[in-house]
Amino acid sequence: MAQTTIYDLVRRLGLTPRPGQQEGESGNYKCPLCGGKYKLNVNYEKNTYRCVRCGAAGGMLDLFARIVFGHEYDRNDPDAKDIRDAVFGEDNAQPRQSRPVPPAITPAADDVLNKVYRALLSLPELNLTEAHKKALIARGLTEAQIGCYRSMPVPEAVDIPRIYYDLANDCTKGEGMRGFKCPRIALGLYLTELLKERGITNFQGVPGWFKLEDRWCLYNIDGIMIPTRSLDGNVVSIQVRTDNAKLRYMTLSRKEFPSAVSTGISRAHVTRNTTKAPNECKVLLTEGPLKANVISALIHEPVYVIAIQGVNNTKCLLPLLKELREKGVEVIYNALDMDRITNRNVREGSKAIRRMMANEGFKFPCLVWDRDACANIAKSFKAKLPEGRVNPQEYQDLWTYTTALAAELEEQEISHNTSWPSRSKGLDDWLKTQRSKGR
Repeated sequence: MAQTTIYDLVRRLGLTPRPGQQEGESGNYKCPLCGGKYKLNVNYEKNTYRCVRCGAAGGMLDLFARIVFGHEYDRNDPDAKDIRDAVFGEDNAQPRQSRPVPPAITPAADDVLNKVYRALLSLPELNLTEAHKKALIARGLTEAQIGCYRSMPVPEAVDIPRIYYDLANDCTKGEGMRGFKCPRIALGLYLTELLKERGITNFQGVPGWFKLEDRWCLYNIDGIMIPTRSLDGNVVSIQVRTDNAKLRYMTLSRKEFPSAVSTGISRAHVTRNTTKAPNECKVLLTEGPLKANVISALIHEPVYVIAIQGVNNTKCLLPLLKELREKGVEVIYNALDMDRITNRNVREGSKAIRRMMANEGFKFPCLVWDRDACANIAKSFKAKLPEGRVNPQEYQDLWTYTTALAAELEEQEISHNTSWPSRSKGLDDWLKTQRSKGR
């Protein structure tokens, strides 16, 4: 009898999988700890889990302990043996289920992605709407700076020939297509056909496209389309700032659909405001391509700005770091939002990035753009702790001292309920505030 794996465990626990997801190296489930809808990612190969909403993460014993026993797994706890017996004990062990693992579908080469995505972004049907223009200008960009953005329209806003609705009606009856509405498929088929008329016929390996029988279809959701660019300027991915407040940012992809790219979808975004080489100016790291673009547009010094698509989405950084190292870059500045002090999940993600940077040979100093706010937060943190609990003389700067205070509060289970001022939470917010003051 084979030992239980996390694949078996999530089925024993009755976790709810995302509808229509295909079997692969991982799966997404409704998080039983915070209720996040399909925010719990379970890696079947590594026997680990992580919720991108509440930050809970660990191995299968920890997952079982949190759900059944109501606390994290600690091998020194009195409950530890009961937890291990429940998961691995002979009476409870389950034969490892047969899990079909289809071959991973990887992205095409960057030049292929660039060709397809640039053609897509050039379609007049995707012109930026007035509402999206106003949203981008509200973020601090000018009309001249929003030329690279496009809008994925609602199907009703596009004159889609009836034949594509007929095709969509047939396709929505297929297995795994629940939740993907007929008009969306009609739009995806129609936009794909428009690209074919422009000479784009190969969509194999391009995130965003999947197959319906013998037809390629573009997955689409209405919102602002934000190109993700590689270091050499190729468009290698597209993120959508959706019009759905519950799911604000999504990558243009649907990996569980037939023939869709299933791995390597997320890419780090690079933007710059200079013709200098990256080793001749500052290189900053933040979260989100749109935020990076705003920083690059508003900052008063030559910079390269790197953006990852989530503080825990760091695997895509490794190939870019190799490129930057080869170009002589030695320092990358941490410009993640300031709530990496007050938000434990963001702070843990920032620490993981710091370890990655160190392993790859980079210095990773923190940028502090609102020192007054940082000092005020440190003062409020210190007031909640016993005298001398955290000695400021042990820390090299205000930032590391404030971070240590936040960590100590959490260690002592002392609530601080501190939020960073909206004027300076992100470097983009701060730069926009300074511009409004004429600075």
